[in-house]
Amino acid sequence: MKMWLLLITLAFPVSYAKPEFSFNGDTLVVTLNTQNPSQMAKLVYGMIGDPLDFNFENYKVSKFTGTKHTFKITDINEQELYIFKAAFFDTVTKIYYATQNYTFKPKKRGNLWEEGIVVDVGPYLSMIDERSVGIAFYTNRPSKAKLFISEKGEFEDTTPLERHEFIVENLTPGTYEYYVIVYDNRDTSKTHNYKFKISDPKRTKIGVFGDTRGNGNNLNPVFYVDGVNEAIGREISKSLYQDSVDLIFVLGDLITGRSQEIEYSEEEYKSFLKACWPYISYVPFMPIPGNHDMIAPVIENDTVRYDPPPPGSAEDLWRKVFILPENGPDAPAGMPPYKENVYYINIGNTSIYVLNSDYNYVLYKTRPNPSIRLADSLQQRWLKESVRNNNKYRHRVLLFHEPLIGLGISGRGLRAPEVDTFANFLKEMGFGFYISGHDHMYARGTIFNGLVQIVSAGGGAPLYDLKRELSSSDILIHKYTKTFNYLIIEPTESGAIKITAKNLSGEILDSFKTK
Repeated sequence: MKMWLLLITLAFPVSYAKPEFSFNGDTLVVTLNTQNPSQMAKLVYGMIGDPLDFNFENYKVSKFTGTKHTFKITDINEQELYIFKAAFFDTVTKIYYATQNYTFKPKKRGNLWEEGIVVDVGPYLSMIDERSVGIAFYTNRPSKAKLFISEKGEFEDTTPLERHEFIVENLTPGTYEYYVIVYDNRDTSKTHNYKFKISDPKRTKIGVFGDTRGNGNNLNPVFYVDGVNEAIGREISKSLYQDSVDLIFVLGDLITGRSQEIEYSEEEYKSFLKACWPYISYVPFMPIPGNHDMIAPVIENDTVRYDPPPPGSAEDLWRKVFILPENGPDAPAGMPPYKENVYYINIGNTSIYVLNSDYNYVLYKTRPNPSIRLADSLQQRWLKESVRNNNKYRHRVLLFHEPLIGLGISGRGLRAPEVDTFANFLKEMGFGFYISGHDHMYARGTIFNGLVQIVSAGGGAPLYDLKRELSSSDILIHKYTKTFNYLIIEPTESGAIKITAKNLSGEILDSFKTK
């Protein structure tokens, strides 16, 4: 084992830190710079042998209180992949912060050590249709990239970029193995080998969970990592992977948002993707926009908080980060895009529709706002047309972020004429139920027109109690649990859809069948 020095400098805003790696001879030193005086600074790291079984087996602790913490490390090997993470208690904000996980590879050129090129985020999977998969990833510096996938061969992108994406089409049911190579004029790196499956249409199993955003007031650093509850997001992703689902939908509020900087908003999405790793490399994830996502980035003044115009809108950033079906409606000139924010995908005998209930987010601070946000009229026309075009599919599943009847916070999600109109529209379209997030709990109820409302927003955001003032004429609650949770959806041979809600221990919270 070679002993050498690695210098890592972490420069903040308080809630965000990114390591910078440098070397000094054969001694390893890690320097953590914080914006405010901090204490209990800790650095953890470990080698990534098996992505499904990695851990931070090594750690260093600084007992110094100040803005600069120094650690010495002597046990890192050249060309191996490592994950680094730091945490500290900020004595000004009184919050214990943690950084994202950062992938690092030490490399020697001649007699000098330097940072090697690596895939730092991902690879992460999505689906474009039931026979096409999207594969994307970020690198630690601009690179060229190659994708190798069994049965399909090699794909290459020779443009030096920090983010690459590939779409692999015409896949048949079965298991595929793939890996990525990234390279520049100084280095080349290969990822681990990953596998994903294209399911038999008759046996498709879908996972759902929502609201993975973090809580900045929680003193546990793993519950707030750049806007994301990393610990719970990873645990649910692992549970769904172990339940052998074929596809995972995330019901919005992936991140905290509220940042006016598009760069930091993108870092929060990276934090979400890292929280779902490595499972997001094995199972396609399909995010759904939520209100926090649609204020990432955001512009604020004394009277209003609003979505920046294109090309810097929250919807534009969403499209940049994720690869999703582009079958949504066309936006009017000058408006944020609907593409990849609103979409459908047909899997087996099921059509799954995704709406953006927080499109072009605007919040007025000086006058009352609607208690609920609904998919706008253009999305409704698109949904009507899409359902008509997909009428050969036996099952319909509808997903959006904000429930029609709010369950968790007083004054939010109240019944109104526009809610009645939208609910009746959904029933006319043949939907018997819809699934939403936003209220941090698990709940199932029947709303005023007979539609079943299912809320699964237990992905890591602070949990809510059920409102006491709910009217039985608005919604009849059948099941409520204040816990982190996720869903599994399975079409049955009898023509129904079976939905099972589970907690983090895998215990069944609710199980029922619906049309």
